[in-house]
Parts: sequence; structure tokens; C-alpha cells
Amino acid sequence: MAMLKREELSSVPAASGDLNALLGRGSEFEGKLTFEGTVRIDGKFTGTIVTNDVLVVGEGAKVSAEITCGTVIVHGEVTGNIRAKNAIELHHPARMRGNIESVSKIWKFPTPSSMAGSSTLTKPVFWVPKSLLDIVVSEVPVERVVETIVGVNRTGRNGDGKIFLLPIEDAVRIRTGETGDAAIQ
Repeated sequence: MAMLKREELSSVPAASGDLNALLGRGSEFEGKLTFEGTVRIDGKFTGTIVTNDVLVVGEGAKVSAEITCGTVIVHGEVTGNIRAKNAIELHHPARMRGNIESVSKIWKFPTPSSMAGSSTLTKPVFWVPKSLLDIVVSEVPVERVVETIVGVNRTGRNGDGKIFLLPIEDAVRIRTGETGDAAIQ
């Protein structure tokens, strides 16, 4: 792998953390690249790139790939389609031949870079954190427990959750061997 000169190191962005890998100038790679963290390509890459994290295409890079990433930062040349979950940044002198699609942001700065293709902001998908509660009720009326859970969690939007009511035949506390109500006290 080619190494960066000391004066070039300061230009390596460390977006969202340290640089995990570098395909340096003069290097060529063909295949499928998957990674975590931040990877910078300054050489030639042909193939497929898939990650949920950050890909940086350096100013001298030539990438011919289908790219699916969290964030893509382009200073060099990309031929192929880019799909980003977070954002796509095209920095001068970036050259892009292909379509770009992002859920959140497509930035072109400081001036529009060379682009042949379309750019699309897709409808954002809002992921709601999920929780699983297992509640066994013996003395409190079940309806009161359901009302409390619904009252606390209802927002009126998708993802509020579901409640399943199931009869419990018996319960066993493994540590002591107790059964029935004694096991759930």
C-alpha cells in the first residue's frame, strides 16, 4: 500500500473518528470493499463498496464502483451510482458520472463540481427504537396495566408498538424451584 507523505497527512479528513484504512496514491484494487469506520481512497478502485460508515474519495482518486455508504465525501473522480444513508458531499474538483441518492443531504461545495447524472433526495425513513417488555400480572387488573402502557407510549405515529395479551399457565423460578404466584413475586 502506498504511504502518504507527512505534509499530506494533515489533509486526510477524520470525519466521525480516525481513518481506519487508506488505499494510497499509486495503488489499485478491484473487488468488493466492506468496512467499519472511515476509509479513504486516493488510488484506483473498481468494484463495489458497502458500509454504514464514511468513505472519502481523495482528490487524485479514480473510483469506478456501485457505492452504498452512510456518508460519502468526494474530492476525486467517481464513475457509478452512490446511495448514502446520511449524506453525500461533492467537493471541488470532484467529478461524478452516475446517479447519487441520499436520504438526508447532498452537498456540492464550494461551487458545483462536474456531475453527469441525477441527484435525488429520497423520503427519509425514521427508525424508531424498539423495546420488548414481558410483564406478568397476577393481582393488578390487566386492563389497568394495558391502559398505562398505551398512555405512556402512544404518539400517534408509526412505531408506537403493539401489546399482546397471553394467558400464563404457570411460572417457575429456576434458582429456587418456586412455582405459581410465588415464582413471580
